[in-house]
Amino acid sequence: MDLPVQDFSSRYYWARAISPLRCCGCFSNRLGSGVACLIWAALSFYFAVLAFMSRSPFYSHLDDVPLIVFGVINLIFGCITLAGFVIILVLTPRYVRVRIMVYIIGIGVVMVLVDMLVNFILFAANQDGFQSWCIDHSKMIVQNSLQQQGGGGNDNLNLPSDMDYYNCDRLFANQMKWSLLSVFAMFLVYIHWMLVITAFAGTSFFLIPPRVAAPPPPPPPATVGPPPSDMAVPGTEVLGNLPPSTKSYRGVRPFRKKTDASILAMLGLKINDSGRIIHIADEHNLPYYEDRPPRDSSKYYYADAYSKEGLL
Repeated sequence: MDLPVQDFSSRYYWARAISPLRCCGCFSNRLGSGVACLIWAALSFYFAVLAFMSRSPFYSHLDDVPLIVFGVINLIFGCITLAGFVIILVLTPRYVRVRIMVYIIGIGVVMVLVDMLVNFILFAANQDGFQSWCIDHSKMIVQNSLQQQGGGGNDNLNLPSDMDYYNCDRLFANQMKWSLLSVFAMFLVYIHWMLVITAFAGTSFFLIPPRVAAPPPPPPPATVGPPPSDMAVPGTEVLGNLPPSTKSYRGVRPFRKKTDASILAMLGLKINDSGRIIHIADEHNLPYYEDRPPRDSSKYYYADAYSKEGLL
């Protein structure tokens, strides 16, 4: 995730406070990571140059093959750490770059430390070879000194090889102590710097989910009004737009025909001479169209206040 450097301390204050790991106890993770990469690059290039010159800062004598391997590994690691310095301090840190760089630097640290440990084991196991080299090298130095002082004589210095005239045993013991201390110091410092870079990559970048905005307020309720006149279906009439009736029902003919009277009589109704209903017939006088006897009037007959009076 790409975030500007100036937002680290403000956005990720609590994340940085939770992670107390700091480079050497005083530098911030970002500054400490950049300084560590710069020191790593300088040390690695220095070790590589000495190794290609068949020399070592930890041992007086080591075989050529371990020295060349040590030089190649340190040369590669120096280039990696130099690129890490540029990515962390020179350029704007990006999460993807820093994460990949942490993996690559971690692999380089493991390779350097493993090679240091292997070289220490090879040096400790080859004490006889170191003794031979130490005696031969010391004889050559003494002979060169005698030749320079004696005017260029060619007399060889013959000394018994079983006598330690040059303190080679003491030199081997001292270099064992120095190399062991160097291996321990490199393990401690390199692992600490590796943890600092890992803490920088793990506490300075966070994937922030997109901000969830509040839902928009609901729209105001629309005022429901009558539809436009042009949208009304033509010919549709409702109670609101019906005109008042102008028809009069005073001249309606009353029920005077015999057919009307017979129909009303079948329904249990009676009319007077003026054609108005005067009362409802008794239930016992109603016609029945079933074969069963009439029902009990006390159970099924329903009468109300208007059953004996004419209403029409």
